[in-house]
Amino acid sequence: MRTYEHVHRSDEPLTTNEHGNSSARQQGNGGGLLNGPERWWNILRIVGWSMATLFLLLPLVAMQFTDEVNWGPEDFLFAAILLGGSGLICELALRRSSDNTYRVGVLLALASTFLLIWSNAAVGFVGSGANAANVLYFALPVIPFLGGLVARFTARGMYLTMIITAIAQASIALFAFATDQVGADEHGAILATCAIFILFWSASAVLFQQAAVRSASPGREADGNAGPLRTSPIQFVLSALLMAIGAVMLIFMITVEDEPGMIPLLMFLLGAGWFAITLYRWRAAQRR
Repeated sequence: MRTYEHVHRSDEPLTTNEHGNSSARQQGNGGGLLNGPERWWNILRIVGWSMATLFLLLPLVAMQFTDEVNWGPEDFLFAAILLGGSGLICELALRRSSDNTYRVGVLLALASTFLLIWSNAAVGFVGSGANAANVLYFALPVIPFLGGLVARFTARGMYLTMIITAIAQASIALFAFATDQVGADEHGAILATCAIFILFWSASAVLFQQAAVRSASPGREADGNAGPLRTSPIQFVLSALLMAIGAVMLIFMITVEDEPGMIPLLMFLLGAGWFAITLYRWRAAQRR
């Protein structure tokens, strides 16, 4: 009996789906599911679910030895839903696309969402209690969730969703400052935390955009020539957005605190540097 095995020839074009998936026509053996990077993704699955289980068991064990940890059934239910939901979404993303850039973008977006919900539930993102800003931050994860559904979790749709989420994150922070919901001793911490989340959403947007470029240019991705011209628009938008957020926060800090503040200044300088690098790459690509 003769055994036939699909062998990908160098002249066989790569096929790319709308989710940033790139493969050689989805080989009959699963595309080498346990080979190369896919093997590490499977290890990451095991580690992730193990850490989630450990995270749920630790408070239960700690409650047997100390009164400082006092979780009720509702706390365990909340943690289980949050961890389990994040894990299931991650599993769907890993199965939906084999593009590593898309997958990392999903992981970063999920990590940002998890940290935002958890920190807000634990201590409150702005001050403490259910003030207007914290309620808005609780509602913020609805944007990436609904945006992903509307975009059918395609790479291009997800990077637009991440940009909107970053803008919403900054807008809520500005609203909290403008309505005096931030205490005088919290200014630095709120600005730093908000800046970190904005960078997370923006980085996720860049990753999704890179996956979208590869899905649109499958013939050029192998030699790395998708081109700065194709990637420049989103880089310009994100760097300009970061500069704008930093500038607004700088103006606020100068007018209210009589000092610029290190975090807004760093955000503005980071955005300016990112913009300059993108502009340099764009001009270099035009000269080719």
